[in-house]
Amino acid sequence: MLVFICNEKETKSCLNRAILCHAVKRNFGGVSCVDTVSVFNEQVQLPEGHGEGPDSSPLGLIRANLTNLSRSYHDETRYLLLLTENYAALNILLRSPDLWPKQQDIRNIRVIFGSSFPCDQEYSAVCRNINRIKVCMESGKTIILLNLENLYESLYDALNQYYMEMNNQRYVDLGLGTHRMKCRIDKDFKLIVVADKETVQERFPTPLINRLEKHFLTMSTVLSKDTDNVRISGHLTEWAKKFSIIDKNQFRFKERDCFIGYQSDTPSCIVFHVTQEYQHYTDSDRDADSSTILKRCQTLLLRMATTDAVVRVKNSLLSEKSDELIDEYFKLGLGSLEEYLLKVMDDKCNNRLRAHLTLMTTHSRIMTDKDVDELKAKLSRNRNNNPVEITYLSLHQFQTEQQYSREIQKFLRGRLLITCKKILLVQCERGSDNAKLITCARLKTLDELKDWIERDGECQDEIFIVFLILLKREAHG
Repeated sequence: MLVFICNEKETKSCLNRAILCHAVKRNFGGVSCVDTVSVFNEQVQLPEGHGEGPDSSPLGLIRANLTNLSRSYHDETRYLLLLTENYAALNILLRSPDLWPKQQDIRNIRVIFGSSFPCDQEYSAVCRNINRIKVCMESGKTIILLNLENLYESLYDALNQYYMEMNNQRYVDLGLGTHRMKCRIDKDFKLIVVADKETVQERFPTPLINRLEKHFLTMSTVLSKDTDNVRISGHLTEWAKKFSIIDKNQFRFKERDCFIGYQSDTPSCIVFHVTQEYQHYTDSDRDADSSTILKRCQTLLLRMATTDAVVRVKNSLLSEKSDELIDEYFKLGLGSLEEYLLKVMDDKCNNRLRAHLTLMTTHSRIMTDKDVDELKAKLSRNRNNNPVEITYLSLHQFQTEQQYSREIQKFLRGRLLITCKKILLVQCERGSDNAKLITCARLKTLDELKDWIERDGECQDEIFIVFLILLKREAHG
């Protein structure tokens, strides 16, 4: 903090409260029980300052760390610990290229999510994760660590930035217990720990928390700087409430009864996602775009609605728009897996991975071999008898993340062997109980796709990956 203040003093005529606020938040952020900025302002009397000071919003503080705008005496910034809810910080980091010093940095990010497969709690799995971190350290990639509480003690020296220098190269001890090795650290290497706020408070040791630069990052804190986005999020929250409430009915339905996976931050997440798509609009047509963004957000939220909730909308507080909403819902192609796949196959895939990744939830049953064969035949018949290849897996058939990775690699190799539409169907029962397992598998699939592109270049064939999650019907009223 003192180094930052001294650096600012060299470039500005005098210190002010904006500079102090930025310095305090960089060093004492993520602490909700004490308003540290107010404490310092009471003890250190500084002028308000004129002009624009350093950005002290959560994203501004993180950007300052990642772009090394203020370094410590050993030319380093501390590694980041981002406290979040529902792993929202991960999506923010991956979808905010302006946070990073170079545009291509976002492609150098590697996400390591602690495996939730049954046999991956053993010693060998921990060693594999340490090796993955070692490779990133040596190659100068940025790694984001999640759900790895059993590993952080092994990274003690790395997280503490306790380096050794030999021949102008930096090394750090890495390993388990007494089994440690020297690992070279590239100058461009960055490390970010993302964890749920409650997990940090309950399970993280105090020395680990103290050695990292902490910030609280959720979708609502990101949107708070943009009043338009806050207003859109509020309208979407109100829309979801009106969609759920049934007028003059003895049953009380809540948003979670109508929209699968709905959480308090769902509207903020959707608004953030959509505004990334519309981030290049101009100020002259801002009002028109606000209504367009809200409409797009409502459509995405409608995709999460259960069919019975859509039918009930005639009796909801949105009854005057019920026909329009029902018509729009059934045009989304969500009536069945077959209907959805036929629709998505007609859409052009513009992303670099040439892949459609979808997470679908159902209250039905898990598909059998016979169901998959019938689905394949129907898809082929509806596409003028063009062949369709379906590979289907169950997450519960794998004991380790490594086994799952091999199957994904096998599927990707098949892209070069068979010239037809290829679908990977990954099924999981008891979705509510296996949230971490699903997240682990989804992120591992993305990693394998990125590695495939790096090794073999872009493929002309599109692939379709669908995670089919079985959820038990629950009443929240």
